[in-house]
Amino acid sequence: MQSERTLVLLKPDALRRRLVGEILTRLERTGLELIATRLVVPDRELAGRHYGEAIARKHGEHVRELLLDYITSGPCLAMVWEGPNAVTTIRQVAGEHFCPQQCPPGTIRRDMCSDSVELANSEDRALENLIHAADALETADEEIRLWFPDL
Repeated sequence: MQSERTLVLLKPDALRRRLVGEILTRLERTGLELIATRLVVPDRELAGRHYGEAIARKHGEHVRELLLDYITSGPCLAMVWEGPNAVTTIRQVAGEHFCPQQCPPGTIRRDMCSDSVELANSEDRALENLIHAADALETADEEIRLWFPDL
């Protein structure tokens, strides 16, 4: 089976809530190998490239701006994981849907997120869902180049 690489970001709320160790433990249990890490407070340029124009087309420019505010609000732990079916494996552990309540029990988002779409919308902010996991191999490759240009 061919090895894949995928990008994972622990977002500012994961660091603020001190959930890094618990999340890393769950990711390590997948059997994938952690091959790169980087602690970074993303600037608007990096965040804007991560949340590209496709986000604005799909969800609107206001939602994109809220996402940029969220991801730049504090440090993120960027990671590259490698192994067979890395993209799918990480997505399953994280929870494939951005909304925690729609993820199955046992996923990071369902078990550890305390936010909801309704609350985020009422406060006019992005949904805080702890983790980003690339949704496809092509996306993972692009995101890895963005967050780890020397890798």
